[in-house]
Amino acid sequence: MITRRRLKPFAVALALIGALAACDEGIDVTREFPNTLSEAKYLQGLPPVVPVHFDAIPQSTAGDVERMLDSIAAELSRGTPVRFAFGPVPDGRDFALRIALQPKEGLSALSLCQGKPIGRSNAAQRSLVVLAAICHDRRRLGEVRAVLAPQSGGADVEDSAVIEAAVRKLFALPAAG
Repeated sequence: MITRRRLKPFAVALALIGALAACDEGIDVTREFPNTLSEAKYLQGLPPVVPVHFDAIPQSTAGDVERMLDSIAAELSRGTPVRFAFGPVPDGRDFALRIALQPKEGLSALSLCQGKPIGRSNAAQRSLVVLAAICHDRRRLGEVRAVLAPQSGGADVEDSAVIEAAVRKLFALPAAG
């Protein structure tokens, strides 16, 4: 029989593990749509070329994000080759990965997939918010939101790290190590 005294060290260990996991750069990533991975049909087969559209991502960050996406494409290419294409992306009718930085309040990937700009490069928000979505025919197939809360005395986290966390969650890949 397990007593309370034997459970206490176990509970303390779990609390410490939870606290350490929460300190992981302070990036909170949530799947907004679909609710579960089993409903994310886009994960069952990606086209060989996935166009990428950046919304309000500074040019200084875009190069880092492109390199990061190339490494994610290599991970996704284990069964079938997949690569990301950068440059002009049509208005939302083609299959595409769309990434918005600091989306306007009240807007989600539904607007982003319809080709509307929702990001803001001069947002006066305390938290850094990234919205990543897979879109096809102006419909949202998947959406992930990553939020970096203001750091208190910790190391600065690059915008590209928050974008990477969102994209990795969108494609059901493990967090970057």
